[in-house]
Amino acid sequence: MATGMTSPDRTRPDEMARGRGRERDVRYDVVRIVAMTFVVAVHALMVIDAGTPFGNAYVVFGQAVFYTCNALFFILSGRFNLTHRNGEMPGRFYLKKARGILIPVLILFLLRTAYNLWPQFPGLRAFGVAYVKNVLGAFAGTEYWFIYTLVSLLVVVPFLAPAFSRFDRKRQDLFIGIGFAWFTALFFLTGRGIAFSWTYLFTGFAFPFCIGPFVEERFKGRERVLWLAMPLCAVTTTWLVLSGFTSQALGAFDNSPLYMLLSIGMYLALLDLGGRVRGTTARRAILFVAKHSFTVYLVHLPVMHVLRALMPAAPGVLGYALHPLLALGTILVSLAVAIVLDAALIRPAQRLFDVAMSRLTVRRAG
Repeated sequence: MATGMTSPDRTRPDEMARGRGRERDVRYDVVRIVAMTFVVAVHALMVIDAGTPFGNAYVVFGQAVFYTCNALFFILSGRFNLTHRNGEMPGRFYLKKARGILIPVLILFLLRTAYNLWPQFPGLRAFGVAYVKNVLGAFAGTEYWFIYTLVSLLVVVPFLAPAFSRFDRKRQDLFIGIGFAWFTALFFLTGRGIAFSWTYLFTGFAFPFCIGPFVEERFKGRERVLWLAMPLCAVTTTWLVLSGFTSQALGAFDNSPLYMLLSIGMYLALLDLGGRVRGTTARRAILFVAKHSFTVYLVHLPVMHVLRALMPAAPGVLGYALHPLLALGTILVSLAVAIVLDAALIRPAQRLFDVAMSRLTVRRAG
C-alpha cells in the first residue's frame, strides 16, 4: 500500500449510485478488495522462514504476485481522478480529496503515533512533536509510503487531467509504449550492473496512475493474451530474483516490464471477475467491505503485529499454514476496527468538515 489505497477516497468520482441515478459499478470495488487483500497478504509473509530455499522461493513468488496491489491501486486512482471534470473544477477536487483522504489520514496517523509510543507517554508536547514529524514524513518509511506518493500525484491532477482524459488512441499507445520501453531498459540494464540514467517523467507508480483513464480501452480484446502471460511474468520475476539478476531494491516489484504487464493483466482479470457478480447479497457485501477498505489499509499492520504475537512460532512447514491464517485474521479484525473508527471518528470529522465548508460558502456568497 502499499497500501493504498485505491485512490482511497470515499468520495470517489465513480459515484454511480448517487447523483447520476445509475447503479454503482461493483467491478472496481472487487479490484479494491482484492488489492487490499494482497496488501495484507504480502505483509503476512513475515511468518515464512525465508532462510530455507523453498521458504525464500515462496516469499519471492508471493511478493511477485501480491505486490501488484500497488499498481492496482494507482491504476484505479488514475481511472477515477484523471477526468476532464477534475481538470475544470480544481477547487472542488481538492476539497473532495481533503475530505476523503486527508481527514482519515490525519486521524489514523494520530492513532498510529500513540500506538508507536505506547506504553510510555512522553507528554503532550513530545507527543505533538512526534505526530507532526510523522505527518510531515517520518511515516514515509512505513507502509504509509503509499499516502505520500498518492497525494503527490493527486495534487497535480487538475493540471494533468485535461490532457490524459483526452488522449487519442495514438497518444495512448505512444505513452504506454514509451513507458514499457523505459521499464525494459532500466530493469535489464540495471540487472546487468549497467548504469542507466535516462529517465521517463512518468516513472514508477506515476505510470500506472496515468494510464488509468485508458488502460481498459487500450487492452480491450487482448485480455486473454494478458491472462496467459500473467503466470509467466510471475514465475520469470521469481526466477530472476532468486538467480540474483534483480531484487526488490532494483525494481523487481515496481520498475519492471514484467511487473507492469502482470499488474495490468491482474486489473483486467479482476474487472472481468467483478462483472460476473450478480447476486444482491454478494454486491452488498462487496460494497460494504470496499467502503471501509482505506481504513483497513491504515490499521492493518498494527493489527497484524498484535495477531502475530498471539500466534505460536512458525518453524518450517507451520509457517506456510500460518500465512493465510494471519492474512485472513488481519483482514477480519482490521475490518472490525475500521468499521468502528469510521463510525466513531472519521465520518463525524467529515461531517464537521462539510458543515465548515458550507458555512464558508455561505459567508463568501454573502
